[in-house]
Amino acid sequence: MSHRKAFARKLRQLSNLRKKIVRTNSLGLRQKLLKRYQALLQFLLHRIAYRKLMRYLVIPGLFVMQEAMEAGAQNFLLPDSMLINNSAIGVARPVTADLDGDGDLDIYYVDSETEGMRFIENVSTDTDLQFADAAPSPLFPEGSFNYGSFSIGDMDDDGDLDVLFFVGSYDDGTQILFSTFENTGTIDSPEFIPGDQPIVLQGTGVMSPSLVDLDADGDLDILGTLARETYDRESNVSIVYYENQSGIYGPEQKQAPLNLKVEGNVMIGNLTVGDVDEDGDLDVLSFLQGLDGNEVIQEYFQVYNYHENTGTATEPLFADPVASPFGLFAPRISIEIIDFPHLADLDSDDDLDVLAYRYNLSNEVGQFLFIENSDSLMTSISDIDLPKLLTYPNPVKDLLHIESDFLIERVTLYSTSGRKIKEYTNLFGQTPQLPMHDLPSGSYFGIVKGEKKAARIHFAK
Repeated sequence: MSHRKAFARKLRQLSNLRKKIVRTNSLGLRQKLLKRYQALLQFLLHRIAYRKLMRYLVIPGLFVMQEAMEAGAQNFLLPDSMLINNSAIGVARPVTADLDGDGDLDIYYVDSETEGMRFIENVSTDTDLQFADAAPSPLFPEGSFNYGSFSIGDMDDDGDLDVLFFVGSYDDGTQILFSTFENTGTIDSPEFIPGDQPIVLQGTGVMSPSLVDLDADGDLDILGTLARETYDRESNVSIVYYENQSGIYGPEQKQAPLNLKVEGNVMIGNLTVGDVDEDGDLDVLSFLQGLDGNEVIQEYFQVYNYHENTGTATEPLFADPVASPFGLFAPRISIEIIDFPHLADLDSDDDLDVLAYRYNLSNEVGQFLFIENSDSLMTSISDIDLPKLLTYPNPVKDLLHIESDFLIERVTLYSTSGRKIKEYTNLFGQTPQLPMHDLPSGSYFGIVKGEKKAARIHFAK
């Protein structure tokens, strides 16, 4: 059976499940069918074109992808490739930090040709977000970073930022080696010297580290993706976690730690950490690239995954990964694309944006992308009474009618790519009628808010 026919069969299964959910009068059966429906839809989300799945995202009265909205979800806009007007040859994994102590985040990455640190300064004004051209960083000797995988954080708890970077494998490939640059300067005038001792950890392969206090105990742990150096086209990426225990990391390597899973035939993976849902603990956003299909037909897939921390700040535990969260869709093209994402509040508006370096393996050139987090779209799904929200007609021509059991205050419309189209405010009614005559033909979704509740609608014009 061909790859395309297999997905056509799964779409038919999805359609049949949808009909059963609508027809059944049994609440228990509906819940069981919904779980099967959600699992199948989640499987298909990063395997076929999103436009083919749009009709399946909504069952009359139900927004079915609830698990992707369980947390206070974010709305990421289309990538902006013009804000950071820099391209690079080869792979680059960006990191942000305020090394110069001027109160904003600058961008650092390693040039793959020279193995030297590059610096993109944040030169924003009070009204405009702006970045300078990339330049060699005078803080580090050229040629210091042979793998280009590094992280920045206060490793010695002295109030300034240090650098941890991956060096290579050690002891016949059973251990991995890191070195450090210790900051011996001040917060606004850093000076870096090589650290006294390397950090040796159990593991095999190449690691892309993130320094992060994952367990909120006041010191920085090491979390990252570890890729085995194999070329057999089999999955070779895992997430590993080394807890900081009084300055000693590990020593035991923890694969799939705290339920941080890598699913599928993944060959390359990257991750970044931050409080995405603004609930006081740290979540993980990963990007995975690999092969999909059978032995005859194999295609590359690229997908963003969201790993929500459903534990606590001090005892983290992560939910199963949710693909393509919050409008973060990887490009659906046949060539190999790798994103290196990094969560940071670049525009200083108190939410986490995504800075990504998108590398094209076909021409070995990449570009920096700014993916802005425009606003929180949803409250907790437990606050949403989804079946009691009705919209009609669909498709709409002139007026969109909304009926709800709560007082609607605001409706915000978005394109399917996540771009904000229009906002209706000060509605204060349960049955607003929204003019749509000036809206271009197409598919849209909207966020309906009021009385500390929210719900999502879909419609076409």
